[in-house]
Amino acid sequence: MTDDLTEIKVPSVSIGQGVTVKADALPGVEIKGEVTSIGTVFQEKSGDVVYPVKIKLLDADPKLRWGMTVAATFCEQHTGHEACDHRRLNRRHGRPGQIAAASIGDVEL
Repeated sequence: MTDDLTEIKVPSVSIGQGVTVKADALPGVEIKGEVTSIGTVFQEKSGDVVYPVKIKLLDADPKLRWGMTVAATFCEQHTGHEACDHRRLNRRHGRPGQIAAASIGDVEL
């Protein structure tokens, strides 16, 4: 995903934390993943301090394509995918994040 977590959101995310990704174009499809890295150096985007986060997709759907609009849901730490925080990540200018990988592998937020 081509998005970053703001300095307000990043402290609540940890490496290994479960993530559920839903693409707007694939209703009813939930793709499981996990956080594999969180940037330590901030970037400034549109006046916000943000940190890049990478998610490894564990069970990507073959219909998932590059550039699809997605929502990432971070699961509560150390509880697996059952208890997820349903926060939608937004790109700058309020647009949803976009997928950066179309198959199982790393996705950058």
